[in-house]
Amino acid sequence: MTDLSIKIINSSAIRDRGKRAYTIYEIEVRSNTTTTIPWTLFKRYSEFDNLHMQLQKIISGDKDLEALKLTLPPKTFTRSMAADVVAKRQKDLEAYLQQIVVIPVLMRSKVMWDFLNVPESLRFVLRNRPSGTRPNPGLQINGIDSSAAYSHIDQNQSEEEREVSMLLKGLSQKTRVKALHKFENWYFEKTTSKSAPPPNMSRELIRKLYTGDEVHQGLVHSCRMLQSKVAWRTSIALLVHLLDIERNKYARVFTEVFLSLQQGLYKEMYLQQHIKESTHDDGFKIVQLIKNRRPELDRKMYVPDDDAWKRYEKWEKLQEDSFGVIGGGHNKRRNAWFEDAANINDNMEQAFAYNWAELEYKEVSENIFSLFRELSMDEKDYQKVNAIKNDCGLKVRYKKDPFTKQWKLKITFAVDHPPESVYNFLSTQMINVHWTADQSDMSWNTKIIQQQQVEKLDAMHFIIHQTYKSFNSMYKFSDFLLLTCLRKDVQAKRFHILFASVNNYRVSLHSSQQQQSKMQQILKNNNSNTKRAILLPSGFEIRPAKDNVNKSHVSFRAHYTNESVLTVSADLLGETDELFHSVLRIEQLISAEMVHIK
Repeated sequence: MTDLSIKIINSSAIRDRGKRAYTIYEIEVRSNTTTTIPWTLFKRYSEFDNLHMQLQKIISGDKDLEALKLTLPPKTFTRSMAADVVAKRQKDLEAYLQQIVVIPVLMRSKVMWDFLNVPESLRFVLRNRPSGTRPNPGLQINGIDSSAAYSHIDQNQSEEEREVSMLLKGLSQKTRVKALHKFENWYFEKTTSKSAPPPNMSRELIRKLYTGDEVHQGLVHSCRMLQSKVAWRTSIALLVHLLDIERNKYARVFTEVFLSLQQGLYKEMYLQQHIKESTHDDGFKIVQLIKNRRPELDRKMYVPDDDAWKRYEKWEKLQEDSFGVIGGGHNKRRNAWFEDAANINDNMEQAFAYNWAELEYKEVSENIFSLFRELSMDEKDYQKVNAIKNDCGLKVRYKKDPFTKQWKLKITFAVDHPPESVYNFLSTQMINVHWTADQSDMSWNTKIIQQQQVEKLDAMHFIIHQTYKSFNSMYKFSDFLLLTCLRKDVQAKRFHILFASVNNYRVSLHSSQQQQSKMQQILKNNNSNTKRAILLPSGFEIRPAKDNVNKSHVSFRAHYTNESVLTVSADLLGETDELFHSVLRIEQLISAEMVHIK
């Protein structure tokens, strides 16, 4: 069973003015291991000749292939364009490809994949699957069509997982447009519903939506301009809607995942053809997003056609002249359908905060817990920090995302007190204790010089304002306005204290005059020496230690923007150990509190 089926389905004579005529061969490629839509490519004989030379290098370097003799039809210098000569060469070139198809070492080489334009998602599948592990779709297995068997939707999945799986399955069938509309209706009805919980789309699930799974292609590949024009237009329209901050409350996460995809996937979207052949501007918008947020990429990676790029530049200029953008245009207004981190400058930080004017606080809370779970499961590529010597197993790790420029910090340590005691202490410290800059030593975190509870939303949700001192200046400060969320499972002895930044906050109409005054005072105190910083979903998870339920394992996980990380950067760089001493203070303060109670 081979990975791919290859067939030369046509040949055409190309006669460019002033140049020698040549023949182009149309090749159809099908996957035998997934339901990826077949694709076509066009090759000249010279490209076959170049492929042959590269394959010969692979063969000569592999002892197991020494006896292999690939036969490429020879060049012809007379009657090369004659119909009978072209027909024979087409037949011989297909026979040449069939020789290669049955040799896994050659078929799974980058040389061959590049020649056949194999999609990145399919390459991933082929790399991680031994040859012959799955039957050809359509083959009968015990009377059941194997393509149906492998595309079965697991009913034990969550609603979100089922909807994504059904869309991926639909993208591999003739009902692609119907599947796209069905998913879009489900998703946006879910996000705008007042009665139902919002969709819980994790980053991994969004990535699966974009790139597909082992069997089916994803939304990104469905944007390729193959077969039905209605289908590829509908595909890129759905993608734009998911990334659009005006349509999708959670566009920030969808955008982050899209921008972290392998760059080869952008090329496979055929964006240049969307620009040249579509009357809609969705292709222009995707190019704008990649250009502004992935400036390190060569534009030929995603728009290789020069004419298409010129059309994009005219479109971009028209947008600036008509509406303006921050940092450009005539009226300096922002014209971005996505969160344009490259152009928003100082306002960029606020784009990562939850918009209080658009979201219910319980909806924000659920999303904070969802993203914190993802942060907890992320264990790759962290660097260790040499923390101070201690007896509580303090471990500190961090990493920086090269694309989003965001930082993630993980601190774990043990506390010689039960989980509920640690939770009660920290929740009291972070919600009910207030102090001003004139007071000191009020918090476990000595970096916080001022804190107050702005509003109590309910027993488990609070708006908290905190001010942090700067490491390198006694006159510079950073402040955070946070939605702080509590959750406790007393039976499982697992507790969470999570928080994330909000913007456009206004106290509720039924708030007291005192609460409204607090907020006005906070806004008034935000002078040039205090800069509003943004904290992405972060917080504490507290659970019993493995060897003793009366002791706690505490995990503090924080997600910073490139600006807000400055509050802890000195500690990560080894210039100060204040953060580590603050963490160790937690046990000391709890112990002192217990003695005081006794």
